[in-house]
Amino acid sequence: MYLIFRMKKLLQMSCVIALVLVGSVMLLGCGRNDPYCDPIQRPEVEFAGGTGISSDPFLIASGIHMNQVRYSPDSYFKIINDIVLTGQWAPIPNFTGVLDGDDFTISNMRHHATISGSLNTTVRLGLFQSLSGVAKNFTLANSSIIIGSNHRGSGWIDAGLVAGNLAPTGIIENVMVVGASRVEIHRHQSRIAAIVGTSSGTVRNCTVIGTEVRGNGDSAGIIGGMFGGSVDNNSVSNLYIWHHRTGADRGIGLVVGFSDNGHLRDNIAMYSRIHRDNIGGRFGVLAGNHINRPGRIVNGNSWSGITQRMPNGATQNMNNQFG
Repeated sequence: MYLIFRMKKLLQMSCVIALVLVGSVMLLGCGRNDPYCDPIQRPEVEFAGGTGISSDPFLIASGIHMNQVRYSPDSYFKIINDIVLTGQWAPIPNFTGVLDGDDFTISNMRHHATISGSLNTTVRLGLFQSLSGVAKNFTLANSSIIIGSNHRGSGWIDAGLVAGNLAPTGIIENVMVVGASRVEIHRHQSRIAAIVGTSSGTVRNCTVIGTEVRGNGDSAGIIGGMFGGSVDNNSVSNLYIWHHRTGADRGIGLVVGFSDNGHLRDNIAMYSRIHRDNIGGRFGVLAGNHINRPGRIVNGNSWSGITQRMPNGATQNMNNQFG
Protein backbone atom coordinates (compact mmCIF):
# COMPACT_ATOMS: atom_id res chain seq x y z
CA MET A 1 0.00 0.00 0.00
CA TYR A 2 2.80 2.39 0.86
CA LEU A 3 4.44 1.75 -2.54
CA ILE A 4 1.17 2.49 -4.36
CA PHE A 5 0.76 5.72 -2.33
CA ARG A 6 4.30 6.89 -3.26
CA MET A 7 3.71 6.13 -6.95
CA LYS A 8 0.50 8.22 -6.93
CA LYS A 9 2.34 11.16 -5.33
CA LEU A 10 5.12 10.97 -7.93
CA LEU A 11 2.55 10.89 -10.74
CA GLN A 12 0.78 13.96 -9.33
CA MET A 13 4.08 15.87 -9.06
CA SER A 14 5.00 14.95 -12.64
CA CYS A 15 1.67 16.27 -13.89
CA VAL A 16 2.17 19.57 -12.03
CA ILE A 17 5.68 20.01 -13.47
CA ALA A 18 4.42 19.24 -16.97
CA LEU A 19 1.60 21.81 -16.64
CA VAL A 20 4.06 24.46 -15.43
CA LEU A 21 6.42 23.83 -18.34
CA VAL A 22 3.61 23.89 -20.90
CA GLY A 23 2.25 27.08 -19.37
CA SER A 24 5.67 28.69 -19.52
CA VAL A 25 6.07 27.82 -23.19
CA MET A 26 2.58 29.19 -23.95
CA LEU A 27 3.37 32.44 -22.14
CA LEU A 28 6.59 32.80 -24.10
CA GLY A 29 4.74 32.21 -27.35
CA CYS A 30 7.22 29.55 -28.45
CA GLY A 31 6.35 27.10 -31.16
CA ARG A 32 7.85 23.66 -31.36
CA ASN A 33 9.12 24.28 -34.91
CA ASP A 34 10.36 27.83 -34.33
CA PRO A 35 14.17 27.68 -33.96
CA TYR A 36 14.33 31.35 -32.94
CA CYS A 37 11.92 30.86 -30.06
CA ASP A 38 11.78 27.23 -28.99
CA PRO A 39 14.09 26.84 -25.95
CA ILE A 40 14.83 23.27 -27.00
CA GLN A 41 16.16 24.25 -30.47
CA ARG A 42 17.52 27.72 -29.77
CA PRO A 43 21.17 27.68 -28.66
CA GLU A 44 22.39 29.56 -25.63
CA VAL A 45 23.32 33.09 -26.73
CA GLU A 46 26.87 33.90 -25.69
CA PHE A 47 29.24 36.68 -26.71
CA ALA A 48 32.68 37.88 -25.63
CA GLY A 49 31.02 40.32 -23.24
CA GLY A 50 28.34 42.95 -22.94
CA THR A 51 24.64 42.98 -22.20
CA GLY A 52 23.32 44.17 -25.57
CA ILE A 53 22.36 47.74 -24.62
CA SER A 54 23.73 50.89 -26.24
CA SER A 55 26.17 51.63 -23.40
CA ASP A 56 27.25 47.98 -23.10
CA PRO A 57 26.90 46.23 -26.48
CA PHE A 58 27.39 42.53 -27.04
CA LEU A 59 31.02 41.98 -28.08
CA ILE A 60 31.71 39.92 -31.21
CA ALA A 61 35.11 38.24 -31.34
CA SER A 62 34.50 35.23 -33.60
CA GLY A 63 32.37 33.82 -36.39
CA ILE A 64 30.34 31.94 -33.79
CA HIS A 65 29.50 35.22 -32.08
CA MET A 66 28.56 36.76 -35.44
CA ASN A 67 26.14 33.93 -36.08
CA GLN A 68 24.56 34.48 -32.65
CA VAL A 69 23.43 37.98 -33.68
CA ARG A 70 20.34 36.41 -35.27
CA TYR A 71 19.00 35.44 -31.85
CA SER A 72 19.02 39.00 -30.47
CA PRO A 73 18.27 41.06 -33.61
CA ASP A 74 17.13 44.18 -31.74
CA SER A 75 20.27 44.54 -29.61
CA TYR A 76 23.51 46.53 -29.84
CA PHE A 77 26.69 44.80 -31.05
CA LYS A 78 30.35 45.75 -31.40
CA ILE A 79 33.03 43.80 -33.26
CA ILE A 80 36.35 43.58 -31.39
CA ASN A 81 38.40 41.35 -33.76
CA ASP A 82 38.64 40.59 -37.44
CA ILE A 83 36.01 37.93 -38.15
CA VAL A 84 36.51 34.98 -40.52
CA LEU A 85 33.28 33.16 -41.35
CA THR A 86 33.32 29.51 -42.39
CA GLY A 87 30.87 27.33 -44.28
CA GLN A 88 27.59 28.41 -45.83
CA TRP A 89 26.32 31.65 -44.30
CA ALA A 90 22.62 31.86 -43.43
CA PRO A 91 21.53 35.53 -43.70
CA ILE A 92 20.43 37.16 -40.45
CA PRO A 93 16.71 37.98 -40.80
CA ASN A 94 15.03 41.27 -39.84
CA PHE A 95 17.87 43.01 -38.02
CA THR A 96 16.60 46.08 -36.13
CA GLY A 97 19.57 46.66 -33.82
CA VAL A 98 22.95 48.34 -34.26
CA LEU A 99 26.12 46.60 -35.48
CA ASP A 100 29.28 48.68 -35.05
CA GLY A 101 32.26 47.05 -36.73
CA ASP A 102 34.78 49.42 -35.11
CA ASP A 103 36.83 49.29 -38.36
CA PHE A 104 37.40 45.54 -38.24
CA THR A 105 36.96 43.15 -41.20
CA ILE A 106 34.40 40.40 -41.80
CA SER A 107 35.69 37.99 -44.43
CA ASN A 108 34.57 34.85 -46.28
CA MET A 109 30.84 35.45 -46.02
CA ARG A 110 29.52 33.00 -48.61
CA HIS A 111 26.04 31.95 -49.70
CA HIS A 112 25.99 29.67 -52.76
CA ALA A 113 22.82 27.83 -53.82
CA THR A 114 20.72 26.66 -56.75
CA ILE A 115 16.97 27.24 -57.09
CA SER A 116 15.63 24.45 -59.26
CA GLY A 117 11.86 24.92 -59.03
CA SER A 118 9.45 27.78 -59.62
CA LEU A 119 10.09 30.80 -57.38
CA ASN A 120 6.98 32.71 -56.30
CA THR A 121 8.24 34.58 -53.22
CA THR A 122 10.90 37.25 -52.65
CA VAL A 123 14.26 35.85 -51.54
CA ARG A 124 16.62 38.27 -49.79
CA LEU A 125 20.29 37.45 -49.40
CA GLY A 126 23.30 39.06 -47.74
CA LEU A 127 24.94 39.30 -44.35
CA PHE A 128 21.42 40.40 -43.40
CA GLN A 129 18.20 39.45 -45.14
CA SER A 130 16.48 42.68 -44.20
CA LEU A 131 18.00 45.59 -42.30
CA SER A 132 15.93 48.27 -40.59
CA GLY A 133 18.58 49.04 -37.96
CA VAL A 134 22.17 50.25 -38.44
CA ALA A 135 25.25 48.49 -39.85
CA LYS A 136 28.41 50.61 -39.80
CA ASN A 137 32.20 50.84 -39.63
CA PHE A 138 33.38 47.53 -41.04
CA THR A 139 34.96 45.99 -44.13
CA LEU A 140 33.43 43.01 -45.92
CA ALA A 141 36.16 41.12 -47.80
CA ASN A 142 36.44 38.04 -50.02
CA SER A 143 32.72 37.40 -49.81
CA SER A 144 30.27 36.08 -52.38
CA ILE A 145 26.64 35.35 -53.13
CA ILE A 146 26.17 33.04 -56.11
CA ILE A 147 22.70 31.75 -56.98
CA GLY A 148 21.79 29.60 -59.97
CA SER A 149 18.12 29.92 -60.88
CA ASN A 150 15.70 29.44 -63.71
CA HIS A 151 13.25 32.20 -64.61
CA ARG A 152 10.02 30.44 -63.62
CA GLY A 153 7.58 32.02 -61.18
CA SER A 154 6.80 35.60 -60.13
CA GLY A 155 9.29 35.81 -57.25
CA TRP A 156 12.27 38.14 -56.98
CA ILE A 157 15.79 37.69 -55.66
CA ASP A 158 17.20 40.75 -53.88
CA ALA A 159 20.87 40.32 -53.02
CA GLY A 160 23.67 42.50 -51.68
CA LEU A 161 26.69 41.48 -49.69
CA VAL A 162 25.64 43.62 -46.72
CA ALA A 163 21.85 43.21 -47.01
CA GLY A 164 19.18 41.91 -49.34
CA ASN A 165 16.87 44.76 -48.38
CA LEU A 166 17.36 48.06 -46.54
CA ALA A 167 14.13 49.36 -44.98
CA PRO A 168 13.23 53.09 -44.71
CA THR A 169 14.68 53.27 -41.17
CA GLY A 170 17.79 51.31 -42.13
CA ILE A 171 21.27 52.85 -42.35
CA ILE A 172 24.46 51.43 -43.86
CA GLU A 173 27.43 53.73 -43.36
CA ASN A 174 31.22 53.60 -43.46
CA VAL A 175 31.23 50.10 -44.93
CA MET A 176 33.80 48.86 -47.45
CA VAL A 177 33.33 45.92 -49.83
CA VAL A 178 36.72 44.75 -51.13
CA GLY A 179 38.93 41.77 -51.89
CA ALA A 180 37.56 40.05 -55.00
CA SER A 181 34.03 39.92 -53.59
CA ARG A 182 31.28 38.82 -55.96
CA VAL A 183 27.51 38.78 -56.40
CA GLU A 184 26.16 36.56 -59.20
CA ILE A 185 22.45 35.92 -59.67
CA HIS A 186 21.08 34.30 -62.82
CA ARG A 187 17.43 35.34 -62.77
CA HIS A 188 15.60 38.00 -64.80
CA GLN A 189 13.62 39.13 -61.76
CA SER A 190 16.52 40.08 -59.55
CA ARG A 191 18.00 43.23 -58.02
CA ILE A 192 21.62 42.81 -57.08
CA ALA A 193 24.56 44.93 -55.98
CA ALA A 194 27.76 44.83 -54.00
CA ILE A 195 26.18 46.46 -50.93
CA VAL A 196 22.37 46.12 -50.90
CA GLY A 197 19.83 44.53 -53.24
CA THR A 198 16.89 46.90 -52.71
CA SER A 199 16.79 50.04 -50.58
CA SER A 200 14.45 52.73 -49.34
CA GLY A 201 16.85 53.63 -46.52
CA THR A 202 20.18 55.48 -46.29
CA VAL A 203 23.54 54.35 -47.68
CA ARG A 204 26.37 56.80 -47.02
CA ASN A 205 30.15 57.01 -46.91
CA CYS A 206 30.58 53.50 -48.29
CA THR A 207 33.25 52.19 -50.67
CA VAL A 208 33.24 49.38 -53.23
CA ILE A 209 36.63 48.33 -54.67
CA GLY A 210 37.54 45.45 -56.96
CA THR A 211 34.15 43.74 -56.82
CA GLU A 212 32.25 41.83 -59.52
CA VAL A 213 28.48 41.88 -60.06
CA ARG A 214 27.04 39.43 -62.61
CA GLY A 215 23.40 38.97 -63.51
CA ASN A 216 20.50 39.66 -65.80
CA GLY A 217 18.33 41.82 -63.55
CA ASP A 218 18.81 45.32 -62.12
CA SER A 219 22.54 45.45 -61.29
CA ALA A 220 24.83 48.01 -59.64
CA GLY A 221 27.72 48.64 -57.30
CA ILE A 222 25.87 50.22 -54.37
CA ILE A 223 22.12 49.47 -54.73
CA GLY A 224 20.35 47.17 -57.19
CA GLY A 225 16.88 48.72 -56.87
CA MET A 226 16.25 52.02 -55.07
CA PHE A 227 12.74 52.99 -53.95
CA GLY A 228 13.15 56.31 -52.16
CA GLY A 229 15.84 56.88 -49.57
CA SER A 230 19.29 58.29 -50.29
CA VAL A 231 22.76 57.24 -51.40
CA ASP A 232 25.32 59.87 -50.43
CA ASN A 233 29.11 60.29 -50.45
CA ASN A 234 29.88 56.79 -51.69
CA SER A 235 32.79 55.67 -53.86
CA VAL A 236 32.96 52.93 -56.50
CA SER A 237 36.20 51.92 -58.21
CA ASN A 238 37.40 48.93 -60.19
CA LEU A 239 33.87 47.53 -60.24
CA TYR A 240 33.03 45.04 -62.98
CA ILE A 241 29.38 44.53 -63.93
CA TRP A 242 28.59 41.75 -66.39
CA HIS A 243 25.02 41.90 -67.69
CA HIS A 244 23.45 38.90 -69.43
CA ARG A 245 20.03 39.73 -70.86
CA THR A 246 18.40 40.39 -74.24
CA GLY A 247 15.57 42.88 -74.78
CA ALA A 248 15.16 43.70 -71.09
CA ASP A 249 14.18 47.03 -69.56
CA ARG A 250 16.55 46.39 -66.67
CA GLY A 251 18.70 49.11 -65.14
CA ILE A 252 22.47 48.75 -64.89
CA GLY A 253 24.51 51.50 -63.24
CA LEU A 254 27.75 51.87 -61.33
CA VAL A 255 25.96 53.36 -58.30
CA VAL A 256 22.29 52.31 -58.64
CA GLY A 257 20.66 49.89 -61.08
CA PHE A 258 17.05 51.06 -60.90
CA SER A 259 16.12 54.31 -59.13
CA ASP A 260 12.59 55.48 -58.32
CA ASN A 261 12.48 58.71 -56.29
CA GLY A 262 15.91 58.20 -54.76
CA HIS A 263 18.32 60.98 -53.77
CA LEU A 264 21.83 60.54 -55.22
CA ARG A 265 24.36 63.03 -53.90
CA ASP A 266 28.16 63.42 -54.00
CA ASN A 267 28.95 59.90 -55.20
CA ILE A 268 32.13 59.05 -57.15
CA ALA A 269 32.59 56.28 -59.73
CA MET A 270 36.05 55.58 -61.19
CA TYR A 271 37.84 53.11 -63.46
CA SER A 272 35.01 50.61 -63.75
CA ARG A 273 33.42 48.66 -66.58
CA ILE A 274 30.02 47.39 -67.63
CA HIS A 275 30.16 44.33 -69.89
CA ARG A 276 27.06 44.00 -72.09
CA ASP A 277 26.67 40.41 -73.20
CA ASN A 278 23.49 41.05 -75.21
CA ILE A 279 21.46 43.92 -76.57
CA GLY A 280 18.86 45.21 -74.13
CA GLY A 281 18.69 46.95 -70.79
CA ARG A 282 19.29 50.57 -69.77
CA PHE A 283 22.81 51.63 -68.84
CA GLY A 284 24.05 54.71 -67.00
CA VAL A 285 26.97 55.70 -64.78
CA LEU A 286 24.82 56.77 -61.82
CA ALA A 287 21.69 54.74 -62.54
CA GLY A 288 20.55 52.60 -65.44
CA ASN A 289 16.80 53.03 -65.19
CA HIS A 290 15.95 56.30 -63.41
CA ILE A 291 12.40 57.52 -62.76
CA ASN A 292 12.38 61.28 -62.28
CA ARG A 293 10.06 62.17 -59.41
CA PRO A 294 9.36 65.70 -58.12
CA GLY A 295 11.56 66.63 -55.16
CA ARG A 296 14.27 64.08 -55.75
CA ILE A 297 17.85 65.40 -55.51
CA VAL A 298 20.67 64.43 -57.84
CA ASN A 299 23.76 66.60 -57.50
CA GLY A 300 27.48 66.64 -56.75
CA ASN A 301 28.13 63.26 -58.39
CA SER A 302 31.24 62.67 -60.50
CA TRP A 303 32.88 59.92 -62.53
CA SER A 304 35.91 59.15 -64.69
CA GLY A 305 37.38 56.22 -66.55
CA ILE A 306 34.05 54.40 -67.03
CA THR A 307 33.79 52.11 -70.05
CA GLN A 308 31.32 49.64 -71.46
CA ARG A 309 32.02 46.63 -73.61
CA MET A 310 29.35 46.30 -76.29
CA PRO A 311 27.90 42.98 -77.52
CA ASN A 312 29.95 43.28 -80.72
CA GLY A 313 33.17 43.40 -78.68
CA ALA A 314 33.80 47.12 -79.07
CA THR A 315 34.71 49.20 -76.01
CA GLN A 316 33.49 52.76 -75.54
CA ASN A 317 33.52 55.40 -72.83
CA MET A 318 30.39 56.03 -70.77
CA ASN A 319 29.44 59.59 -69.89
CA ASN A 320 25.66 59.46 -69.49
CA GLN A 321 24.30 59.86 -65.94
CA PHE A 322 21.21 57.76 -66.59
CA GLY A 323 20.16 55.11 -69.09
